[in-house]
Amino acid sequence: MLSTSRTTAAVRFLASRPPSFIFRSALARMSTVATPTSTPPPPPQARRPVTVDRPLPEVNTGRGKKTAAFGIAVVIWTIAAALAFNHERMLSPIVPSTLHSLRRSAGAQKLIGDKIDYYDNWPWISGKINQGQGIVDIEYDVKGSKQGGRMHFKSIRRTKNGQWELNVWTLRADSGEILNLAYELENPQDSLQRDKEAMSILEA
Repeated sequence: MLSTSRTTAAVRFLASRPPSFIFRSALARMSTVATPTSTPPPPPQARRPVTVDRPLPEVNTGRGKKTAAFGIAVVIWTIAAALAFNHERMLSPIVPSTLHSLRRSAGAQKLIGDKIDYYDNWPWISGKINQGQGIVDIEYDVKGSKQGGRMHFKSIRRTKNGQWELNVWTLRADSGEILNLAYELENPQDSLQRDKEAMSILEA
């Protein structure tokens, strides 16, 4: 009964007080309650640098390899094609026929010496041999017992059934002297015979 009377007295006391008094009393009680202190977060740990023992791959490594492989393939194809064309010219009877006539030439023997032959074991025949189109224009290096030289033979046929016309047949020695193989002889009759011999080369 005593506690009930105390509670009733407290209620009457609060009822007789203004609302502002009740609000200040509640606020004072709340301020006395201990608020938990917030713990600050730990500082972020510094990341260790990542080291790589091998060099990083280049971005264009694959593209560079493809370009290099393509370039090598083009070079190989070009060399193979050049060797094939040279071999085809070597098989033409015109090449050994011109060399045979050069060996028989007295002027060539006087200029570069006897024992005339190809300069190399595998001669390189420059120019073009196409009897179907009516053009033969070849050059190759030769050597004799005195010095070397370069022979040039050129002949064309203007029509399909026409005669071959000899344009150039010379021997240029390493000394710079040039011998006209078609008209090397002083006798006009011999020169005509030499011209006919050149025509027989093309008909071989």
